[in-house]
Amino acid sequence: MAKARSRDLAMNQQIRFCTTPDKARLAYAVSGEGPPLVMSATWVTHLEHQWQSLAWRPWLDAFTRDHRLLRFDSRGCGLSDRDLGDVSFESWVRDFECVIDAAGFRRFALVGTCWGGPVAIEYAARHPERVTQLVLYGTYARGRLRRTDLAQEVEKGRVMLDLTRLGWGQDNHAFAQVWANQFQPGGSAEHVRSWCEQQRAATSAENAARLLDIGWRVDVSDTARKLRCPVLIVHPERDRAVPIDEGRLLASLIPDARFVQLDSENHMPLADEPAWHRLIDEIRGFLAESASDR
Repeated sequence: MAKARSRDLAMNQQIRFCTTPDKARLAYAVSGEGPPLVMSATWVTHLEHQWQSLAWRPWLDAFTRDHRLLRFDSRGCGLSDRDLGDVSFESWVRDFECVIDAAGFRRFALVGTCWGGPVAIEYAARHPERVTQLVLYGTYARGRLRRTDLAQEVEKGRVMLDLTRLGWGQDNHAFAQVWANQFQPGGSAEHVRSWCEQQRAATSAENAARLLDIGWRVDVSDTARKLRCPVLIVHPERDRAVPIDEGRLLASLIPDARFVQLDSENHMPLADEPAWHRLIDEIRGFLAESASDR
């Protein structure tokens, strides 16, 4: 029944394309009904395949139940142009602006997860008249290579990039388990397979490595201090992909941000763990409360 519902929802999403000023073709999708909600693009996506992903399907089910949801595939990923071109953090932000304008969203709540968080922060700071509320989940102001203990992080990053290029999307490769343990250590073998399927559908190994390197070099600490909309920050306590200290730092930078710590080891909570239900309750409560205050 769950798979059938996901297929129905995926079939009901409307996929369109827009073209950026530098001629990149980006795919975006609108699904669900209700108040507008925008998700910034995060770790390698595919607008259609995400409905089959054990990691992403719960998010899409929850958000499309309550909102008119806008998502898109980053350049180099999913249904968007696979040629990355001159990609950078600034191009990510410009692409996000292009998609939102093309979709006709004027004022909306914004959700940024993982490496989509810095893009959401930058967008909200540049366009305060458009973002009504901001939810930041499992994310950061400083990418991996902008944090302390730089020498060790550089070496860890090099190893991860090498593993990405060698084992991307391969079920029987050690990288599959390494990656799954970063994002869902509490998951099953089926979760590992689901991650591999998502990787294969989303992008190439070389694109994934290039995108990772950009995300690791981001620092939006100064921008975070400029945010003025209501902000909810939620972070798993034992997150291996993004340490919780980065979530706490982010909360200290943003004026009046609310911080919620989840009792979980999973960067992407499993649909059957209590942390997932608390996460959705917190987001729904925050969006409803902040909307009523306006």
